[in-house]
Amino acid sequence: MTEGQKEKKLLNSQLTKGKEPLLRPIEDWAKDLAKRRPRRHLIRGILPTQKGEYVAMAGRTGIGKTNLAFHLGFCLATGTPFFGLECRKVKVALLAFEGDTGNLMARYKKIKRNFPFTERRLRFDMVSISNPKDMLQEVLDKAYGCGVVIVDPVKFMVSGDYLKPDDAAKFIRLFKEQLASHRMSAIITLPIRKPNVKSLIQPGDVYSMKGATEYADSATSVLLIEKKPHSHSNNEMILHFAKYRISTKELKPIDLHFNRRKCMFEEEEGSEMHKTDEETVITLRIPKE
Repeated sequence: MTEGQKEKKLLNSQLTKGKEPLLRPIEDWAKDLAKRRPRRHLIRGILPTQKGEYVAMAGRTGIGKTNLAFHLGFCLATGTPFFGLECRKVKVALLAFEGDTGNLMARYKKIKRNFPFTERRLRFDMVSISNPKDMLQEVLDKAYGCGVVIVDPVKFMVSGDYLKPDDAAKFIRLFKEQLASHRMSAIITLPIRKPNVKSLIQPGDVYSMKGATEYADSATSVLLIEKKPHSHSNNEMILHFAKYRISTKELKPIDLHFNRRKCMFEEEEGSEMHKTDEETVITLRIPKE
């Protein structure tokens, strides 16, 4: 008889005799938890090392999600902080479904100058769009051996309408299962839109917009990039942390400016964000109205 079977048998025996179950007082649980080492993160507070998790990077089409995806890929491959958030060096697969090859090459040449040598930890490929039923397996096969796969954008992997709740929920369940079995984490770019195209997307909107809710609920964290209110420049953006892994803390939005020479977003001077601790891994979040 295994130890687990013995413990289960003892528990059942005690319950039938009217004794207390084998649950420890919460004080003992808290003491044991305090002795553990803080859980490591691939992106501090945003993406844990636990496999099968994903981060959603949302925003309207053309807002700059692909540039942020490249930025994040280089940060993870080189261990460079992402706007102050520590990144752990890991092999990364960046897979793009759309975009002109020449344009992507130009972006790559500009962005790579701002980072240390990747030591071949950043892998890249353009993926031909085909039957969504085959896309997930193709993506995972291409990302074999990597700890993180970045999918830009996720919509081509979803059978049906990627913003239809039922189709989105079905895909997300399969996606997380396959990520875990392949021992990977993921970052997905998620194109979203509001019925009123002129109104800005707010962080709380990811919990009420068609389809976006399913991706947000299942994601470890949600990053939302949007134009800066009242800005007359297309280069001024705000990076919101619409959902954050540690619910007892918050990350303030980051004011960003797009540097076209570097092909990267840069944090504006004076932009303030909270630094975080890693003392908790429990997330209980109530969406904001």
